[in-house]
Amino acid sequence: MKLAERWWKSLGRRGANEILEVRGFPTGVLGDEWRAVVTECGDLVDAHGNFVMRWFVAADDRWHRPTDEVAVRQRNVDGSAVVETRIRVPGGDVVETVWSTIASDGRRFTAVEFANESSMPVAIAVTGKKLMTARPIEPAPAPGLEIDEPVRVLPVAHRTNVRVLVAHDDRVGDWPTGCSEAGEVGAGWLAVVGRAGRLSVPELIGGRSVAELVAATRCRMALESIADVADPIERLLMIDERSRMNLDQDDLVPTVIEAAELVLVRARSGGGDALGIRLALTAAHRLLRSDPRAATDLVSSVARWRKNRAENFPEAWGAIDASGPLVDSGRRLPAEVADRLVRWTTGNTATLVPDGLPRSWWGSSCEVFDLAVGSSHRVSFAIRWHGERPAVLWEISGPPGLVLRSGADENWSTTQERGEALWAAPAPVRSSLRVQSGESFG
Repeated sequence: MKLAERWWKSLGRRGANEILEVRGFPTGVLGDEWRAVVTECGDLVDAHGNFVMRWFVAADDRWHRPTDEVAVRQRNVDGSAVVETRIRVPGGDVVETVWSTIASDGRRFTAVEFANESSMPVAIAVTGKKLMTARPIEPAPAPGLEIDEPVRVLPVAHRTNVRVLVAHDDRVGDWPTGCSEAGEVGAGWLAVVGRAGRLSVPELIGGRSVAELVAATRCRMALESIADVADPIERLLMIDERSRMNLDQDDLVPTVIEAAELVLVRARSGGGDALGIRLALTAAHRLLRSDPRAATDLVSSVARWRKNRAENFPEAWGAIDASGPLVDSGRRLPAEVADRLVRWTTGNTATLVPDGLPRSWWGSSCEVFDLAVGSSHRVSFAIRWHGERPAVLWEISGPPGLVLRSGADENWSTTQERGEALWAAPAPVRSSLRVQSGESFG
């Protein structure tokens, strides 16, 4: 399966009018400026549009070029910034896994590991100027592989693997020690993105877990630069996610105000969509908590545009239409998913599952941890099932006084900071289908 999280970025010009755009997922180390893109076929391309590494597989039948193969599937492992690419060869798969790491001496590398899961031995050919292998291998032409540059060829026996390192700078040196393994890096990434909230819900998009897609999108936003995001809606949502992941130390209030003004201009002109605008301006209001005057001005501007009288952001926005089915919406996805789970609905009220429990969730458990509500609260809750009735457990962190309501049971509310309760059973979906007496489907 191709990556559901698309990462488009202009990486420079090639020729007079051609803009090179690379589709894939970013990789790098937080706190380091070096970035590359793991393309959809598993190659690495740097920020200048140059190939950092390309790979090819010599199997029992022929050379396989990942760029030309149909049977290439890619995913973020557990939703982390560890990217796995599979290519089908006779007898099974060859699997490439990519992650970035730091050696014990401080050097930065991107590790590329190739695992042979097929029933036959294969050879992996790699190209690149700053590549390292555990056993030194001199670049040379590969018989049958028609490319213009020499390659390093690594034999890989059945059920074994080999690793290549890509140096992030000119300090190549000897083979490093202390580099973290893929599992350790993946767990570290999930810990970072989990600061913005964690969730486990019985929902899929394109066959992939919503929770994994949200985590992968947050990883992508952690590796991207805010300056490279032109759309003001996406920029606000990205700043909000990064803020809750504790990634930015700079004063971003001027950037937030500028982006919010652009979103309001778009909204007044009828451009954009209501959901994206609401999510972006909600994020802006949260980000402006350190500047009360700017936050108040934002509420006033939204209220004038929406023709409402208001003292807080939910009142300024007014009525909210129920959302449609979830789709992979790129940088917007974490905010859209959070909005389906808990929504700030009045000045001191948050509503759990505000659009109700989807039919596909009935009978299935879900868990949500530390989702932001307004400027000063975080809400965690879990849903279990007692027969046909959902049981909810909740916990609120932040100043006392927040009221919790339910979009699945309009008669339920609470001001307790933690507790548990039974909601009413979801109403069955009524059908307009009628069968007259004596008729059948036979």
